Amino acid sequence: YHVPRSWLQEGSNTLVLFEEVGGEPSGVSFKTVHNDRLCSSASSKGSGDDKQLVHLQCPSGRTISSIKFASFGDPQGSCGAFKIGSCHAPDSQSILEK
Repeated sequence: YHVPRSWLQEGSNTLVLFEEVGGEPSGVSFKTVHNDRLCSSASSKGSGDDKQLVHLQCPSGRTISSIKFASFGDPQGSCGAFKIGSCHAPDSQSILEK
């Protein structure tokens, strides 16, 4: 079974299992999976050596599985809740995903 973290509340939670096909629920094991989220931003307002760069690199054996948001422009919001601003390059995400 996969129990999405969003279903869990702080404190205690009760999980009820129904094994209807001859299974043995006492053999169920639990595994906590940690999903890492990274948010970064850079500004092109600088000139010359003032330009900001973002370098993405994973530790050995890890990969970037998805990019949820990318905007070359003036995105609004904060980590996990960014939205396109009044200026945006439509190809931003597809270019970053290459």
